[in-house]
Amino acid sequence: MHRFFVPEPIQEDQHRVVLEGQEAHHLGRVLRAVVGDEVVLLDGTGWEYTARVASISRRSVELELLARRRVDRELPVPVLLGTALPKAPRQQAMVESLVQLGLTALVPLQTARSVVRVDAKGLARLSRWVQEATKQCGRTRLMEVRPGCDFSRWIARQTEPDRQRVIKLLAQPDQGVPLCELLRTTALRAAGAFWLSVGPEGGFTPAELELARQHGWQLVQLGRRTLRIETAACLLVGAVGLWLEGGEGPPGIK
Repeated sequence: MHRFFVPEPIQEDQHRVVLEGQEAHHLGRVLRAVVGDEVVLLDGTGWEYTARVASISRRSVELELLARRRVDRELPVPVLLGTALPKAPRQQAMVESLVQLGLTALVPLQTARSVVRVDAKGLARLSRWVQEATKQCGRTRLMEVRPGCDFSRWIARQTEPDRQRVIKLLAQPDQGVPLCELLRTTALRAAGAFWLSVGPEGGFTPAELELARQHGWQLVQLGRRTLRIETAACLLVGAVGLWLEGGEGPPGIK
């Protein structure tokens, strides 16, 4: 069944939902739904709702809620990525891939050599791509897109008091341990979260790398080839995600 997002969390005692805007247009005009058709609704909270089309108007579609179920397709622990963004034509594919890979939150970074700055319009565009990719890949929670952040603030952020050990990995082509070697060790098995960092096309400056080391970040290499931002970001998130879900991660993870 087709999947659609509703703008507000659905309440447990709620019986009907009204879709408006782009989602209503897609269901009513593009898919040409008729009364009685069933779809899946998402509200970004981890629930899926089966719903039946009750009525269709020019600007909205009313649906009757039939059933709800909790669906968990998230990674076993939170994975956050702070990264410089590539230029606009390459951002959409990057965001869509990160959603599919299970990333918890994306933090656009402003580094010394960053070319792209993110404004409110850019954040809205990123969030729209997140929503579309979420519907496609079957997740029920939205990857969070956080406001742009200065590199020094991101790198020096403190671990949340209730969080277990946080593993902090920064991708650097010519320094650090190969990521594949690090993921073979048992040193990461106590991880309660992963914070990952990827720099701009020009790389991190020596001062930024030193600041990262001072705050406990582990430098890792992603191979012998030069990668673009979006490739490095997806490789780093994908490798950590596979490790977490593939039986080599923290105890109790299947």
